[in-house]
Amino acid sequence: ELNDQYTGVRQQLHSAEVEKAKTGNAREIIETMLKEDAQLHTYRAVGKCFILSDSSELTSDMAKAEKHLTDSVIPQLKKSEEMVSKRCKNAQGELDDMVKHLRKAPTAAA
Repeated sequence: ELNDQYTGVRQQLHSAEVEKAKTGNAREIIETMLKEDAQLHTYRAVGKCFILSDSSELTSDMAKAEKHLTDSVIPQLKKSEEMVSKRCKNAQGELDDMVKHLRKAPTAAA
């Protein structure tokens, strides 16, 4: 159960880091393209369609999303990962202790 939790948290953390990288790369590309062409049309995905959006608003929203991931989501997931990892280590230590005590205990003759 703890291993499943740990794996889940690791996957969420990886997904958040990938999302942060994608957002950062897309924002940088848009900013570079805007420097080359000030009249660049940008579109925002809304459901199954795309809506014309102000470039500065789009890059601002992307920067906010990237900052939210960096400042809030990723640190929280790292903290969760550490907590679950500690719980796994504690559970493993308890299991090792139980095995030691069982090996030391004299077996009852049946």
